[in-house]
Amino acid sequence: MELNKKTPIIMIVILLSIVFGVRVWKQLKLKQKNLNVILLTLDSVNVKHLGFMGYKRSTTPILDSIAQDSMIFENTFSSASWTSPGLHSVFTGLYPTLHGVEARGRSLIPGTITIFDVFKAHEYQVPNISYLTQIPNYFFLGLDQEQPQLIKNSAYNGEDLIQWLGKKHSKPFLLWYHYSSLHLPYKPKEKFNQFLTDSMRFLLKSENLRTLQENAVIPMNSIEFSTEEKEVVKALYDGQLRELDDLIGKMMYQLKKQGIDQQTIIVITADHGEELFEHGFIGHASTTHRARLYDETIKIPFIIYDPTEKNNRKRIRVQVRQVDIMPTLADYMGFKVPNDLNGKSVLDLAKGKKMPRLDSFAESVIAGYQSTPAQEKIKIRSIRLQKHKLICIEDNISNPCELYDIKSDPGERENIISENPSIAANLKGKIRNQLSEMNFARLSRLTTQKVEFSLKDVPKGKTLTKPIFVFPKKNQVIEISKACEKIKIDWSGDSELTYVIQYDIGLEFKNLKGKIPVKGTFKNFGLLPSHICDLLPVWNPYKIRVSPYGLDHYWSEWIDFSFARTNRG
Repeated sequence: MELNKKTPIIMIVILLSIVFGVRVWKQLKLKQKNLNVILLTLDSVNVKHLGFMGYKRSTTPILDSIAQDSMIFENTFSSASWTSPGLHSVFTGLYPTLHGVEARGRSLIPGTITIFDVFKAHEYQVPNISYLTQIPNYFFLGLDQEQPQLIKNSAYNGEDLIQWLGKKHSKPFLLWYHYSSLHLPYKPKEKFNQFLTDSMRFLLKSENLRTLQENAVIPMNSIEFSTEEKEVVKALYDGQLRELDDLIGKMMYQLKKQGIDQQTIIVITADHGEELFEHGFIGHASTTHRARLYDETIKIPFIIYDPTEKNNRKRIRVQVRQVDIMPTLADYMGFKVPNDLNGKSVLDLAKGKKMPRLDSFAESVIAGYQSTPAQEKIKIRSIRLQKHKLICIEDNISNPCELYDIKSDPGERENIISENPSIAANLKGKIRNQLSEMNFARLSRLTTQKVEFSLKDVPKGKTLTKPIFVFPKKNQVIEISKACEKIKIDWSGDSELTYVIQYDIGLEFKNLKGKIPVKGTFKNFGLLPSHICDLLPVWNPYKIRVSPYGLDHYWSEWIDFSFARTNRG
């Protein structure tokens, strides 16, 4: 048939579909409809506790209903066991060594393309409504606004998302939202605490369980939970899952209320997993100060719900990786991504086609977000194949490794490395090769960066002085109700300069030290979800100072301050 200007467009589409397959039709359809995409990332998900993954309790009825009509990748594995590197692998399709967000205070390597850049190139809105983007780990994501659009007096995680969706938007959007409510401490609202028996409620008064409900950080083996207490812990976690599920239900209701539920694709995944006593304790790298890479800490959900696809119900059991999410989502929309990603689109698996084996690599600094500079040098890495998994700690002392047959021992109970030295050696070689390739690629990505400046860099006519804090004042006590709304740290100086805020927060195992670069003479923090804001007094005392970037002779004096609880009503 000869194609000309009079040939109906539908005939061209049909011909293309015959020649190139159904995929062409899907891409054209998605582009023509300008479908919205919501990317939900859930913090600290133990996938064995999700209903659609076969859990005995009804923890996730809303998620289960979404999953019924979704593409579910049942064996997806994170690239790290804490939040920042895992989320950036979602955004970039790269492992932590390559995207650069390996520890607290790190930002993306300049020039790194994110999923937000990809969608912006196709004229999508990519709003910033995440409180996380206020810290350096989440700078330079390619979102529409550098400062997040957050809601005053947000009572709980999720309201920013609901209110943003409640507004009219003239362009299609890719909206990322991070639900952090599964993270320690485990303390769901009472109406969701439906998995506690009467005897469990009595145990809530124990010191161990009070600690669990009040602290975001509980170092590995600092508490010895009894058998009965462990069951309470799981019930509390399940209550938080039910609460999270309710938040997702509110989002789904808002989509329907706005009349965009049938034009919005929903992608649901997680930053990392969460241990619930599978290997003796709870939490993940940042909460325990001890990164582990067993499956419960790196296995994550990954589902794609498309209301325009009525035959999209698929369960893919082949192993895929967190780094595959970005290229898969882009491919699903018909968008191109850079060809040098660690991840691959796995849509062919959903079509029943075979793909080359996808070995899953993971790496973490030993204490996650809480790592000190010394701890940042200690890495734990793993490689997971279809049958075997190797985990190694690089501590410059013993470099201990563990080897598991995950086919016959999915719980990773029996370390078989001594009986299988050749298998272990082969997998060690794979880890070395992966690191070698990534380090070489990393060098090519790094551009010449000016990391310090000197007095000659000060603009003409400007005189440098030591900054003096306007807020906070020395020894000031800040009500956390105000902190949840917004805290503006500001100081005297010149708005044309870049400054560095140095912080020293908390004591003993609750201690964080680091620096935050700031353009100008102030930095806003907030709004914060209330369940996170409530933890601010736990990290008292706070100590900060500020200096023009790179000029150590101009540090301000240290300012000590603290947060106090108030009744927010």
